[in-house]
Amino acid sequence: MKIQKVKDASILKFTDVVMKEATILDEIKAVKIAGTDKGYDFQLALVAQLCTFDGKKYVMEDLKQLDRADFLELLMALSGLKRKDLEKMSSDSQDTEDSHTKK
Repeated sequence: MKIQKVKDASILKFTDVVMKEATILDEIKAVKIAGTDKGYDFQLALVAQLCTFDGKKYVMEDLKQLDRADFLELLMALSGLKRKDLEKMSSDSQDTEDSHTKK
């Protein structure tokens, strides 16, 4: 089987990301924005609170277009976890979100 990867022009790519140190207030804001303290929406809302991308701020909805590998790298920088731990969390998070949308 041959698999051909195609570039998606809608994927956000950045050269320079600056992440500030997280505070409890950042997490509280992320929970309010995401409506939860779990899953992709929370993680993206927290990244949106903490990061500037090539000198610009982005909101959670915009960051849903981030490249998956870049997103995992941001989470590693934020949490200090190893890549395999984040991939497991990401997989578990998607399973939870999928089960909610199937209701």
